[in-house]
Amino acid sequence: MEKIIKILEFIKDILNKANETNFEDLKKKDRQAIFNFVEENFELYSDGDRDGSFVFIEQNEFNKEESKKLDLTEFELIFFGECGDFDDVKSNPEQLYLDYDQNKNTLEICNLLLQKLSQPLRIVNLTPHNINIISQESCVFEPEFRKWITEDPQITKTIPSSGMVSAKINSVISGNINGIPKYDKEIIGLDHLPEGYDIYIVSAIYAVAAQKAGVNNEIYVITEPVFDMDGKTVLGCLGISKAF
Repeated sequence: MEKIIKILEFIKDILNKANETNFEDLKKKDRQAIFNFVEENFELYSDGDRDGSFVFIEQNEFNKEESKKLDLTEFELIFFGECGDFDDVKSNPEQLYLDYDQNKNTLEICNLLLQKLSQPLRIVNLTPHNINIISQESCVFEPEFRKWITEDPQITKTIPSSGMVSAKINSVISGNINGIPKYDKEIIGLDHLPEGYDIYIVSAIYAVAAQKAGVNNEIYVITEPVFDMDGKTVLGCLGISKAF
């Protein structure tokens, strides 16, 4: 996300210095400067033909969290030039297309995208307990327990519980392997996730059920739990991670 913000701020800065609002109204040297700056931060690709050539950033350069903040399924940044190859577009990028509200000029789009990207992601804790994020500097990894432990936890953030979502999973016998009973997991109940959030922190059981059910939301679980010095009581965790 930092690279996208840096590029948008660079475009905005050049537009302001040139007292222009649209990319195509900039002088050639300024348009080239923007192209070169983008090329330094992302790998650019050509459409591969000479019919109205364009140069673009691959969609996988942007993750789902960034796309959600921009209210887009995908984010595109495309340079257009005269008919020609990559070098032709690079030598004279005539238009810049930001896949957003094309009724706005380039400066307005940059301001709008920067405003959205500066907003924090909406995170909800759907486990039964508050989640304490503990600084790793206040913890040690105990090989005997194979756990992170701490005597004086430094809590950097607490994510309060907003209720709990549950999943019901049954074990159903489905055969045997070399005489050993084989069981399959069957989901018989899965609570719906509330709308309006970017990241959902859930229990490990819910995460497994959500994956089997094909839930497409951004599902996270706690990672690297931190215990007291006896290794028995969970005090918090070092962070969160994608469940699948």
